[in-house]
Amino acid sequence: MTRMIKVAGIVLSLCTLIMAHCGARISQDDIRFARIRIDTARSHFMNGDFAQAESDVRKALEFLPDDPEANRLLALAAFKQRKLAVALQYIRKAIEIDPKCGEYRNDLGGFYQFDGKHEQALIEFNLALEDKGYRAPAATFYNIADSYRAMHNLDRAMHYYKKSLEIDPNQDRPYYQLGLMAKDNNDMEQAIHYFEEGFKVNQKNFLILQELCLYSCSNRSEQGTKRYCTLFLQNIPPDFDDPYAIDRAKRCLYDFE
Repeated sequence: MTRMIKVAGIVLSLCTLIMAHCGARISQDDIRFARIRIDTARSHFMNGDFAQAESDVRKALEFLPDDPEANRLLALAAFKQRKLAVALQYIRKAIEIDPKCGEYRNDLGGFYQFDGKHEQALIEFNLALEDKGYRAPAATFYNIADSYRAMHNLDRAMHYYKKSLEIDPNQDRPYYQLGLMAKDNNDMEQAIHYFEEGFKVNQKNFLILQELCLYSCSNRSEQGTKRYCTLFLQNIPPDFDDPYAIDRAKRCLYDFE
């Protein structure tokens, strides 16, 4: 009896050592449910519930720790909640798994950019562009332009905003930024050209509409004022916090009634 107890103890000890070394076995059901968790997390993310997305993808990573897309999704969900340290941790993990993926490099560059580390951001953006299968080079060129602008290298910023538009002319953001740069340089003719080009792409961009509204009003253009100021007031987002601009647009319209 004593011998049987000793043998059982040895077997138990070996099992414990094996489990500690190899970890618990993950079944196909575990993997399937983990992938369902990832899909659910992605849906929560798209619906703006970033906390729930983070919670779900963390549970999935318990079974699929080396899934690069799951690590990326957690990073993005954390970033949306301004958890920068967490975002950096998991996007670096995704890059460790797939170091050549342009999307992951672009994300990391964006996180550095948000943190004001533009030199590091530029390194990651350029690494993103080295990925031959990368599908969003226009967005990365726009990001590069933003970093150069933040570093007060306006010539390089303008170059990359234009390069972004060469790849994808159906963007309003680069036109808006180019318009602001021309405006800052007191070249209103060029500024309005860029704002109008951006308006052609997206007639609901309230920032472009604001610029065109105020310009039309200051130049006493009845047609422009009625068109742009009306659209501006119709497309103001709920979180817009510039009561002066709203009041100015209303007064401009009132002047032509």
